Amino acid sequence: LIQWSSILRARMPSPQPWSLPRSKWEKTAVSDDAEPFRDDGCTFDRPLLGWTCVDSVESGDPFSDIVHQGIVLHMLGVCPESRIARSIARCYGSNDGELKSVAYLQGLAADELAG
Repeated sequence: LIQWSSILRARMPSPQPWSLPRSKWEKTAVSDDAEPFRDDGCTFDRPLLGWTCVDSVESGDPFSDIVHQGIVLHMLGVCPESRIARSIARCYGSNDGELKSVAYLQGLAADELAG
């Protein structure tokens, strides 16, 4: 329902405690056919749609190369007029429950999701 165009992800090499200045940062363009991200038409004077959801890590997920089994907590906002979607996601390992990675995702929502 959301076509992510870019992901900015931070992760810590194991087994160090989390520290953003020491984390490894990675920026990824998701696919060549994704619409380029545009930041027009979405201001804070309009109502936004928002969700919080919990998913399991799946193949093709932004965290599947870090954790093979885990939980992802997404906090997602979508502008219904421009369809711009942004999410902050946290990935936890299912075996130890430790934070493995955090990510900022941006892209475009499908018409039926934004409307």
